[in-house]
Amino acid sequence: MLGVLTMPHGLKHTEGVRLQVDSGELFPKLPFASSGPLGGVVRLDMKAETVTGLRAAENFKIYARAASTGKRLVFSIPLDGFAAAVDRLQELKLSRVI
Repeated sequence: MLGVLTMPHGLKHTEGVRLQVDSGELFPKLPFASSGPLGGVVRLDMKAETVTGLRAAENFKIYARAASTGKRLVFSIPLDGFAAAVDRLQELKLSRVI
């Protein structure tokens, strides 16, 4: 599954971000792909087993560093409704007329 994260301005782009599902292991660092008026963009390319893990998880955490202080920041995203959203995306993909 492909996706993007749009992160707020003020983060240290050279540090990238790290992701964590619930209290599992941290994923390898992901770089910022670009930056624009809405913030920094991080591209995601999640394997099927990662999506499966997210479907069963409660929280998705994004770790970054503040550019001004170097302080570690944690963005915690509840995954309520994630499984239903992925199911709907799959339905839309299958119903596409090619």
